Amino acid sequence: MSALLVGLLMRVLGLDEAAARSLGTALLVGVAVAGLAGGITWLKRQGADEALNKIERQDHEAGRTAAEARDGLRRCFERGGVQRPRSGQCDR
Repeated sequence: MSALLVGLLMRVLGLDEAAARSLGTALLVGVAVAGLAGGITWLKRQGADEALNKIERQDHEAGRTAAEARDGLRRCFERGGVQRPRSGQCDR
């Protein structure tokens, strides 16, 4: 542990060296645990955002595909044709 931190704790809080070392160690462990927890939270959020973006892209693509199919069917009917269900081709 840093002598600077121990010295600071001894001067500011009036602790002896052993108590300052113990408190300094506890503070450093607390900071490390908080950093680790923050990192894990950030990674989870990042993963959730990526999954949501992927679902949204798939949803937009499905909507686009459905709109194209609907427009194709409408154009086929407007020309007096009948659309084949499996192939999607328009027969007149």
